[in-house]
Order: sequence, then C-alpha cells, then structure tokens
Amino acid sequence: MFRVFVFFIWISLTVKSIECTCSLPTEWDGTWYDSYRGDVVLDHNNAQVTSGWTLTSYSSSVSSFTCVTEDTGYFLFKGDSFVQLFSNDYNAFYCLKYTKITDYSYYYYLYSDTEANANNERAYVELYNAAVSTYAISTYCNPSTPPVTEEFHVMVKSGYESNIKQWFPTPLLGNFYYTHNDGSSDTCGASSVWDDCTNRTEAVFNYTLCSTQVLFSADGQLNCATYLSSGDTYYVSVLNLDTAVSSPTYRFTCMTVTQSGSTVYVSTNPGSCVAGQTSTVKTTDGGTVTLTPYSFTTDSATASAGFSIIPIIAAVMAFLLILIIVFLACFLYKKHKKNNEEAKIQSSDMEKKPIESNGRVKEGTRESDMIVEPMTARDALSVDLPDEEDRGLVPMHDYPRPAPPSTPMSQAIRAQIPEMEQPSIPPITTKMGARPASAIRLDHIML
Repeated sequence: MFRVFVFFIWISLTVKSIECTCSLPTEWDGTWYDSYRGDVVLDHNNAQVTSGWTLTSYSSSVSSFTCVTEDTGYFLFKGDSFVQLFSNDYNAFYCLKYTKITDYSYYYYLYSDTEANANNERAYVELYNAAVSTYAISTYCNPSTPPVTEEFHVMVKSGYESNIKQWFPTPLLGNFYYTHNDGSSDTCGASSVWDDCTNRTEAVFNYTLCSTQVLFSADGQLNCATYLSSGDTYYVSVLNLDTAVSSPTYRFTCMTVTQSGSTVYVSTNPGSCVAGQTSTVKTTDGGTVTLTPYSFTTDSATASAGFSIIPIIAAVMAFLLILIIVFLACFLYKKHKKNNEEAKIQSSDMEKKPIESNGRVKEGTRESDMIVEPMTARDALSVDLPDEEDRGLVPMHDYPRPAPPSTPMSQAIRAQIPEMEQPSIPPITTKMGARPASAIRLDHIML
C-alpha cells in the first residue's frame, strides 16, 4: 500500500501538468473548418485543440494545444509537448486575436511575430523554464510587427455552413462575365456567368458556359464567410459548399478585390489570403480574374435576395388613399357645420323681425317679439304729414271737454278760477302748406 502511494507521488512529480484557465465559447467543440489549417478538432471542456494545428520546428513538431490564458479578444494556446531545437526543449505558443462573426464562425489573427525557427510562422517559441507557470497576454501576444489586414484566417463549424453566410462587398454584387488567368493562359470570357446577385451571400458559377474552377470549387457554389477592407481594397473569404474537398479544390478561398469604373479585379488564393496579396497580381497558388458586370446593385443591409418594391408601393398608395379619405371627411364635415350655423343665424334674424316690409305686424307675432325703436324730436319733425284724404287725427279743441265736477266744493273752487283761454299753437309750415300742430299724428312721436 505504501508503495502504491509512493508511486502516485512520483507520477504527480514527473508528469508535466498543464493548467487550463480559459473558457472557450460553447460552440468551440467538435470539428471546425479552418482556412489556415484545414479541419481542426476542438475540445470545449478541456479548452484544447486536439488535432489540426501543427507547429514544426526543424525535425520536431507539436499538434495539440491547450489554452492557458485568455483576455478580451485573445486566447493563448500552449503546445502540449515540447519542440526540440538544438537538443533543447522549447515551448510553442499560438496567440489568437479573434473576432466573432456568428455563433458558428469567427475570424482571427495569429498575433505574434514570425518565427524563423518555426518555418516563419507567426508563433511564439521560448526555451522551457520550469520556474515559469503563468503566461501573460501582454508578453506572448505583443508582436513588434503585427499582421496586416489580409492576414486573417476564418473558422467555420462543420454542419453549420448555411448559418454563417454574409453579404459580399459592393464590387462583387452583380452578374458578371469574366476572364480567368492562371499565370499561363486566359479562359472563359463573354459567355461566362459569375452570379453574386440572385443571392447576395452566395457566388454561383455556370460551369456549362465555362468549366474553369475559378474559386477552387467543383460544384461552383460558395458562401461568403466574411470580408475585411483596407481603403478601397476588399479581402473576401468564401466557403466552398462541395460535399468532399480535395486538391485541386479547397474548403476556403480568399479573394483580394478592387474596382475601377465598372470593371472588377480579383486575385484568388486557396485557404487564407497572404500578406501583400493584391487584386491584379497572381499569388503562387492562385490566379487573377477580371469581371465585367451584366447588372449591378448595392450592398444596402435593408435589401435581400428576394427583395421586391411592389409591397412598398402598395403600402404608400394605401396610406395616401387613407389621407385623402380623411381630408374629404373633414372638409365635408366643416362644410355641413357651416351650413347649419348659417341656417341658425337666418332663423334667428327672422324671429327678430316680426314687421313685414309694408310696415304691418306679421300675423301670429307676439307682442313680446315686437321691437320698437324710439324716435327723437328731429325724427318726428322730419316725418311726412298725412295728406288731406288721410287725416287720422281730430283737433283737440274739437273733442268735448269733460263735464266739471258737480259737487258743491268743486263748484266753489271753479268759481274762484278765472276762465283760461286755450293757448294758440302756431301752425307748422311744411311742403304742403301750413297745418295746425294738432294735425300731426301723435303715433309718430315718442316723447
């Protein structure tokens, strides 16, 4: 029993332990396609790349890595075994500066300087030191010459190829005919078709018209995984949808794209783009393509492959029709309301005028409805007097005087008051001659 215990102590002291302090994204598990390395297998639980990555230094190599440090946007992977250099043990590191595209696709840069002792890969190699147990991002992910834009790599999870599609950049959105050059001859031409317009996340080639495999795809169908840009230059990564991929086809192709007028220039490279790749110069393993558009569209994110303007026009027409109906309803309502108000005013005026135009009171008019306006003395003097045939008044002296009271007291008072003469009223001269004042119709005077 004691020997068994000692054995386990010895194992724990002699076996190299690897600490895992990273938490990889949940989807980082199983098989992924890597534009730089090919097919890789990830172990999420142990934060490992179990196969697919291989770093070679002279005659030795390491092909499995474990994440030992993480920071925002960075994962530092350390080789699970040493590489030998001049008979010494060295640790090898890959630093990934990554960016999420979708849940099932990422792009990344190997964020180290190129290492001459590792076939000029961007990796970090250092002599093993047993005293070193922590690995800072600031040390291992701090290149003096960082990678340029086109040196990115893409990872896509197997089985999710249709979930990662992105739009192509503006210069590639269209239907084109093209000329391909492989470094020795031109193929295709005016009868060819490169279609990025029908579905703006897919490139489709008509191999019946031209059989040249422009983007290293046997079936001629590829999804846009992502693109980056620097100035007017675009770097586009496409994913081949072939069921099986083997040379001369590749899972990924990277294009460098520029545009001059309506002509689009493309250089292709299998896998990832290479540093310094331009749109008009062939890479070692790629080719160049010149595209001339049949038609052109935009890369507006509001459009889609099945976009139609007809529903928008119909919606606008319906909205305008509703506005017109509302306007007419308001107009007719206001007009009706105005007519009612005018009718009420006219009715009110008629009720306030019970006198007809001939001066007579309308039949059925109540006395309370009659309005009599007072006349001044001047108005009375300016009124025409009645003619001879229409003297409606009898002179006051023609009216019989009332009989004096016959009581004894009244007779006594009467006897003491002298007889008073009737005051004479001078005649009023009018255009019809002098007339006695008593002839003026009193109903024309308002005292």
